[in-house]
Amino acid sequence: MDPAWRQHLDALRRFNEWEDQQLRGLREDYAGALAWMAEAWELARRVDPDWCSDARGEEHVRHLVRLQAALEKAHLGS
Repeated sequence: MDPAWRQHLDALRRFNEWEDQQLRGLREDYAGALAWMAEAWELARRVDPDWCSDARGEEHVRHLVRLQAALEKAHLGS
């Protein structure tokens, strides 16, 4: 596998682990989980005002499709 893809996948894995740790314990606390998600949404909007726009959503979907195709190609080539 290409080292850049491996680094990208490692970064995604670390982010998922971090997010899981943040939500641990909140699964039983719906109000706490909702507050955490609202805070994360507000932070994302402050960092990028277009974060939740339709155009950004379409761009994100196209990116995910390209990423999936590249990962499939890398996986088939290994």
